[in-house]
Amino acid sequence: MSTMNSEQLARAFAEAVIAQDRCIEKGDARAGNRHAKAYVAAGSQLLADGEAAIDVFCNLLSHPSFTVRVAAAGMLLKARTKQAVAALKPIAEGKALAALEAQMTLERHKRGELEIA
Repeated sequence: MSTMNSEQLARAFAEAVIAQDRCIEKGDARAGNRHAKAYVAAGSQLLADGEAAIDVFCNLLSHPSFTVRVAAAGMLLKARTKQAVAALKPIAEGKALAALEAQMTLERHKRGELEIA
């Protein structure tokens, strides 16, 4: 995955999050975990590639998929705290699974439990 540029890594991140969602809907944990590893790897690479790559990663905070926004925000909390929290808050007010994920991410962040970057 390291031969990808930042835009490709961000796209791979989003695609893997969406693929994991589909696996969860189907009850396929094994495939879902494989996709989770892929998006964590892509996100970690973006965080490690410097400020320009992190800026590209931040673009996912406005992705059409709420689950992509939540996953990106969770990984960006340390590097871009204000932007990540701002992306999570409106999602947390909803009622879908992404809302629960956003609520839990914000709660864990408040407790200082999320130190991903």
